[in-house]
Amino acid sequence: MISGLLRDYQGKIEISDVEYNQISDKDLHDQITYLQQDPYIFTASLGWNLTLGRQVSKAKISEVIKECGLEDLIAKLPDGMDTVLADQGKQLSGGQKQRVAFARALLRDTPIYLLDEATSALDKASSVQLERLILTQKDKTVIMVTHHLRDEVKQLADQVVDLNELKKN
Repeated sequence: MISGLLRDYQGKIEISDVEYNQISDKDLHDQITYLQQDPYIFTASLGWNLTLGRQVSKAKISEVIKECGLEDLIAKLPDGMDTVLADQGKQLSGGQKQRVAFARALLRDTPIYLLDEATSALDKASSVQLERLILTQKDKTVIMVTHHLRDEVKQLADQVVDLNELKKN
């Protein structure tokens, strides 16, 4: 539902005081960034994959690259940020793709983030770093689906719904 794929429901759902069914697909898309387990990498430069062609200051891009731990990757690529990533980023590991997706999300700067196993290919320290980065953004709503909710991240959540606990009741 959150991603806009399902519009049939009972009850009331509002985003920014607007009934969910009254929000156009475009407006919903403009408000939500979806980070998935296997992010899509476009056949384009790494720089374009981060910004998706939007105008973003070099300072902001540099800041996000550092925050997301992409500096080493960029240093190793033959043309740095201008390196073309082809075949859905086959030259990148799953963790590198997820870091690119997090950087893309931060540069997009929407009010709502939907994370679906978004750090599954990363080690514990990297996962915690990126999840904390998203969860500490000001004035953001983060909905996170994970099989590995770490205590360091859990303490940043306003609310946690454990489906295993719901199942018991």
